Amino acid sequence: MVNRVIKKIKQDNPYEHKILSRVSNDKLPNIALRNAVYNYYDSFRIKNYTGSLFAEKDGNELVFYSYGYHFPIAKVDLRNNVAYFNTEKYSPTTSHHQSLVKRELIEYGFKIIPTEL
Repeated sequence: MVNRVIKKIKQDNPYEHKILSRVSNDKLPNIALRNAVYNYYDSFRIKNYTGSLFAEKDGNELVFYSYGYHFPIAKVDLRNNVAYFNTEKYSPTTSHHQSLVKRELIEYGFKIIPTEL
């Protein structure tokens, strides 16, 4: 399913800056990482269906945010397979976002480095 969505988006607008939206919370980290890791786009922004969890890629960095730019969940260095993961706590929903993102980062083989972002 994820591959079909990505292929469809890529076919529709192969050269534009990508904005992907209306994704469920549990699918967002996976789709964002697939796009970033497999270099489908140089830059894009993807968000869940409410906009509370989103990720932006710029070059070789992918950053996940919860409820705005004031709270980055993780900064992912795609070149070195390292994720700087925010250890700060904010709210129960943000903690849920953090666990979703962390699970996917681990599944994709990123080394997690806990830090305060």
